Amino acid sequence: MSSRVASAPELLAVTVMPGPQMVAAIPLCRAFKAKYPSVPVVWGGYFPSLYPDASLNANYVDFVVRGQGEHTFTELLAATRAGGGYEKVRGISFKDRFGLHVHNPERPMQSPGDFPWFHLSPARSGAVHPAHIPRFAHYGAPVQHRMSVPVQLLWSGPGVRS
Repeated sequence: MSSRVASAPELLAVTVMPGPQMVAAIPLCRAFKAKYPSVPVVWGGYFPSLYPDASLNANYVDFVVRGQGEHTFTELLAATRAGGGYEKVRGISFKDRFGLHVHNPERPMQSPGDFPWFHLSPARSGAVHPAHIPRFAHYGAPVQHRMSVPVQLLWSGPGVRS
């Protein structure tokens, strides 16, 4: 692991889903935390979004990014660099100074077209015909509940809709 880690890492962020990703994430995060005990470990993805308490019960996980992480993660990184202010970051769960779990309010869900990187989509640029791009994406459910589900994305000209 040492050859792949910066000399002074800011944090370790891992996407975790049940199954092979979790099987790989647990020993990696344990080893990382043993070597860098003061560096925060962040879990995001399907499993920690559904089970933030179970994720935070692991002594090697400091933060959970719940739901869409594009804006949440950048705000968490900014708070980490500032040395605190985690209670202001929507969509995270974390351990307070006593080790208690804190679950901040949810961040509202956004459409893929609302993200600044969406313009880089091969279909939007015309480089790839929409029929040749994946038609399914793991994006989340159109209603507010704790389960994320795959939804079909339908091409609608310059953007996509679910």
